[in-house]
Amino acid sequence: GLPAEVLNFGVSGYNTQQEIETLRDKGIAFNPDVVVLAFYINDAAVSCGGILHNLAIGKETPSSSGLGTRLLMNSALGRLVLAGTAPLQRDPESLRSMIRNLSRNTLAQSFESLRNLAAGNRFRVVVVFFPRLADLSGSANRRTCDEVRALAATNQFDFLDLTDAFRDAGQTDPIAADAIHPNRAGHRVAGHSMARRILADLLGPDALAK
Repeated sequence: GLPAEVLNFGVSGYNTQQEIETLRDKGIAFNPDVVVLAFYINDAAVSCGGILHNLAIGKETPSSSGLGTRLLMNSALGRLVLAGTAPLQRDPESLRSMIRNLSRNTLAQSFESLRNLAAGNRFRVVVVFFPRLADLSGSANRRTCDEVRALAATNQFDFLDLTDAFRDAGQTDPIAADAIHPNRAGHRVAGHSMARRILADLLGPDALAK
């Protein structure tokens, strides 16, 4: 019953870093009032489009230090060019070092970028934590949720953990399409939870009674 427009910029497989760059490149032009960032437990790592697999099986790799590594970590084009043209390396320790660098956690840096975007463009951020559905009470879910919650608080983002909503709904109806993805009922639970949180935060508790 409210005049609202919802735009979906989600891309399958993107991590948080890529999502924020998509927001910067495409979403900001729509002058959002609220940005909802959906977070899953593997979204903190760098997403390299399969290059880590190629490196691990011994395809041509660039140097694990200096300019090559910086390009690999920050430029998809750089990764493509360097992986295709650099001399073959057979040093296992260099390869392991490169994979560790490329797999680093980028979440703190990504949230800081999002905070700067929000401040410069005057929108609010709601970070929504999607747990691993096959293990709602698992330590990996809890540990990652606590990390994301703390970073959200540091950057003054609103935070919503969907774990309890999924657990409660799952007691009566299946909410999972597989170990990771909600089914239609699970998406409905997530959508209702997000809508209620956004309404309460933006318009106050009275809005939920209307």
